[in-house]
Amino acid sequence: GDSDRAQVGDEVVAMGYPLGSGLGGQATVTKGVLSARRQEGNTTYLQTDAAINPGNSGGPLLDSQGKVIGINTLKIGQIGDTTIESIGFAIAINSVKSILPSLLAGGTITAPTQWTTYQNASWRYSIQVAPGWTLDDADKDNVLIWGPGQVALVQIFGNVVTGYTLESWADYVTNFRRSQSTAFTELSRSRILLTGNVPAYSILYTGNSPAEPLPEKVRAIVAVVGNRGFEVSANTWESSWNQYGPSLEQMALSFAPRP
Repeated sequence: GDSDRAQVGDEVVAMGYPLGSGLGGQATVTKGVLSARRQEGNTTYLQTDAAINPGNSGGPLLDSQGKVIGINTLKIGQIGDTTIESIGFAIAINSVKSILPSLLAGGTITAPTQWTTYQNASWRYSIQVAPGWTLDDADKDNVLIWGPGQVALVQIFGNVVTGYTLESWADYVTNFRRSQSTAFTELSRSRILLTGNVPAYSILYTGNSPAEPLPEKVRAIVAVVGNRGFEVSANTWESSWNQYGPSLEQMALSFAPRP
């Protein structure tokens, strides 16, 4: 099938062998709808409320015409103490079509690793790193997390600040970025709480830096903890935001400075 043509709300069917031989080893089907599309790096995931249980993984997600639009992959059953219902994911078939000839010829692919946690002892913070992204902390004051192909980047800046409130530091950071770019446009600004109830500002803006002729889109997380001022800048070209934005924003929002 063509997963790009599948629309949110379309009926879908998940096939597989839930619980393996525990139910007699018979293939079963579950019915639901396409709930949403999710992007993780170069891979598109189709979110569905059709039941996907252990044993369904690797089976097809079918549209109403019986065409394969996804490969059942995983479900979210619990986050912390919260039980989650009816959230499953299938890899969109268009994300894997290019490797099917290799698989049919007996080739293999390497599964992505899990998210990892990076801790910076110098500035006392941690941040989650997406699978397939490369971290460079040779400069502890300016840690870099590069996306695949180095077309997306998360930078974590640490600065010693005195006399700044969170609000004035957010204004300083924004004004500095405005002075460094052309066509600067602040799209949104909201006050949030990071892990550990640390107040911060989440700022989304676009602009052109002198070194990059293409317009960039940036999610900035700005925080002040004691005499330490932080800026987490998660950016890629505006044209690539739909592809890398979800990972960039998830990493930026996972930033956790310690007192």
